[in-house]
Amino acid sequence: MQNYRGVQDDPLLPGDGTAREIFVVAGREIPILGIPAGVKMYSALFAIDPATAAEIIDSPTQYTLRDAEVMDVDEEAYRIAQRKQIYQPGVP
Repeated sequence: MQNYRGVQDDPLLPGDGTAREIFVVAGREIPILGIPAGVKMYSALFAIDPATAAEIIDSPTQYTLRDAEVMDVDEEAYRIAQRKQIYQPGVP
């Protein structure tokens, strides 16, 4: 892979939890790009789709780096909140 700004570009297929762990170690010093692969992907570090991730990897100087949030959603709490918001006729 290309060396961009002194960093080896290694494609990453994490979910949000792994992305958070990587960010804890790498911090803001190393660009992190997530390739969406059907796992938990709420964080802003994920490309819109795998094709866009490939474009970014192939032509990194065409894109501007910026800070973005890394989220690791508590899935159980999220499901509970979603269930409370779902309207079901006859169910309070």
